[in-house]
Amino acid sequence: MEKKFYAIILVLIGLMVFLSGCNMPPQCGNNVCESKETPENCPYDCANTGELAVKVVDGNGDALSGALVSVSANANDVPNDKCVYTFSTSNPSMTTGDSGIVTFTLEAGIKYTITVRMDGYRDGNYICPWVYKNQSTTETISLTKLPPKPACTGAP
Repeated sequence: MEKKFYAIILVLIGLMVFLSGCNMPPQCGNNVCESKETPENCPYDCANTGELAVKVVDGNGDALSGALVSVSANANDVPNDKCVYTFSTSNPSMTTGDSGIVTFTLEAGIKYTITVRMDGYRDGNYICPWVYKNQSTTETISLTKLPPKPACTGAP
């Protein structure tokens, strides 16, 4: 009789432990979008976004302020050397500050094309980085300074 009593107690304790785990609130930050979690209240688990940071430098590696950086989603998964940039006014664009860095929050799982324009420099290299969920990807683009225009000497 005493063994049955202890067995029933152990079963009840086990049942209580099991059931208490079923009522645990969602845990934001566990990389699983659980019930009651939304992209608004738990973007880490539920939002399908990542960051793309672009650093713009000159030929010496010094940060360039005032460069216009634009990103565009590639329609196809293409190799980096075949990456094509198509400009659209709907593409996100930002201008670099003193650090030479701009950061975009973009849809994850997509390959993006970046272009950089700045007066006095050749347009930046087009590259195709992937953006991953909840991660930050950093790309550095080096711009080449254009040679000075020859001075106009007037008529012969």
